[in-house]
Amino acid sequence: MTYIKNAAKTDVPLLARMNKGLIDDEKSENEMTLRELEERMHDFVDGPYQAFLILDENRVAGYMLVRTDTTPVYLRQFYIERHFRRRGIGTAAFSRLRSVLAADIIDVDVLTNNACGKAFWKSLGFLPISIQMRFSE
Repeated sequence: MTYIKNAAKTDVPLLARMNKGLIDDEKSENEMTLRELEERMHDFVDGPYQAFLILDENRVAGYMLVRTDTTPVYLRQFYIERHFRRRGIGTAAFSRLRSVLAADIIDVDVLTNNACGKAFWKSLGFLPISIQMRFSE
């Protein structure tokens, strides 16, 4: 059984560790250290973001970081631990998040090189709305 619960401030080190896993998995250019990620996560949860732990059979399977004071709601980070993937946990967690937030519209950013992420969000009904482009020498 998959469910979500609000993360506590004491969960910030765990959230930062999973955020590092997300950065690695999506091949992000973010080079922040675990300590920097922890500090940033403190800022997120002390500010406008709400963090949720994703639990499966009472084991932490991932997390979500959501900004709810915007319209539409902005899902900034969504991560399922590698050994919990391909079991429907992400789909169930997103469904529960929608119920908790009572949100009809949710935005999420997906890096262009994250094929798995794009496929996952598309399977949930998300459609692309923009393409961010960069010039770099």
